[in-house]
Amino acid sequence: ATVVAGYGAADAAAEVGARVAVDRSEQLLAAGSGATAAAPIVVSGRTWGVIVAAFGHRDAVRGDTEARMAQFTELVATAVANAQSGAELTASRRRIVETADETRERIERDRHLHLHLLIAAERHQLGLHQITARQERGVSPLVVQRGGPHERV
Repeated sequence: ATVVAGYGAADAAAEVGARVAVDRSEQLLAAGSGATAAAPIVVSGRTWGVIVAAFGHRDAVRGDTEARMAQFTELVATAVANAQSGAELTASRRRIVETADETRERIERDRHLHLHLLIAAERHQLGLHQITARQERGVSPLVVQRGGPHERV
């Protein structure tokens, strides 16, 4: 676990950013703390972290300390869940925009291809009409294919 905040001087390992073992309460008791209290931070049914308090004297702990810590961890869990939901929402919005962009590009590509196919079909149809018109005027298709009515074989 990583220490994200601290108050007091239980020991040097409790500096913000320090890596500590998850069973911190037991370590603090072994290091000479008179008492500890801990409450898990549960987000979406999973343990996200833990809040640990160490006291110099056993009698410094009030009877409602753990209950108050549990209430506090519920607030922390709500904040963490909201932050995670916000991050998930942002990621979801990004995926939606990316999908919309890809779809728009695909539609534009398909539309462009369709227009080219229509133009090619029109050109083909126009060419058939020209050949048919020349045949009706007595011009051989071979003459049309080789270079027009002026080039006779």
